[in-house]
Amino acid sequence: MYREVFIRDMSQLGIRVSNELKNSPVLSSLNSVIESAYRDNPYFTPEMQRVALNSIANKMLKGRFLTEWLQKYDLHIHDKDLLVGIIMAGNIPAVGFHDLLAGLAAGFKCDVKLSKKDKYIIPYLVKILIEINPFWKEKIHIKESLSLEIDALLASGSDNTMKIIGESFTGIPSLLRGTRSSIGIISGYETVNDIDSLCDDIFLYYGMGCRNITKLFVPQGYNLSMFLNSSQRYAGLTNNHDYSSLYRYHKAMLTMSGEEFTDGGFFLISTNCTFPPPVSVIALEYYKDYSQIENFIELNKDKIQIVESLEGHDFLRPGESQVPGPADYADGSDTVKFLLSVAQK
Repeated sequence: MYREVFIRDMSQLGIRVSNELKNSPVLSSLNSVIESAYRDNPYFTPEMQRVALNSIANKMLKGRFLTEWLQKYDLHIHDKDLLVGIIMAGNIPAVGFHDLLAGLAAGFKCDVKLSKKDKYIIPYLVKILIEINPFWKEKIHIKESLSLEIDALLASGSDNTMKIIGESFTGIPSLLRGTRSSIGIISGYETVNDIDSLCDDIFLYYGMGCRNITKLFVPQGYNLSMFLNSSQRYAGLTNNHDYSSLYRYHKAMLTMSGEEFTDGGFFLISTNCTFPPPVSVIALEYYKDYSQIENFIELNKDKIQIVESLEGHDFLRPGESQVPGPADYADGSDTVKFLLSVAQK
């Protein structure tokens, strides 16, 4: 019964959000939420918030995707008298929603500590869900801080933040997800549409998400002109003062170091930087054969979220990285499985 209610209500939430996105801003209650979030955090542009919410509504909350997602846990999906604390990140709009979705799917009550950078969207989604079914009011509580009486903890953020959180919640079963980023592999056979989609996956959310492509592998001798031309659709990123400052700072540092780099006008391409690179910088590596890429992936598997390429059945295609479904877990760690294992102890 719980499973059916969960799928029904979450599907309705997706429909409600999708309809709000289609409404005129004058008529939409969502518009004031988007405006408030943008005023509070200039990285959350209205356009990018809408992209994130559209992905949640039409991929993460689709009834058939939810049904497929929960099938492998079917016998264990029921209401539980257990409490999970969720510490949400704030690098991209509503990035913490999946942890809330997973916590509720596992039957837990959820105490949520919002990021200071994302204080409006999650409460808005919770409000709609409670309007759909008041049952969820007792399952979700937004808190200023989390109690040490929780049964489990979910958290995402930087590696340093995860270290501090881990030390603060010693002895509590925890799933802590630190810094990750994603890579793209260009074969040289991509169409203009493929490169356009790749640019979306690089520059959306200012490149700050773990699913953003921040390192590119390109064949020896590859001409970057198609990529550079496509990237100019995002030149408006420099309208954000903080992003523009980062771009100018890293450009100055690369110039002073004497390193060669390509200036995209609002981003930089460097063949000599760490992975993940800093915001506004794309790491570039030329490859002679595929073993070079395989070695990099093996050495950096704990830092890589996804790999995007036209080739390889285990990779996402260009344009797919920013539309995760319910089964696309951060760091590849199955959140529902983790919570169900806690419940069985």
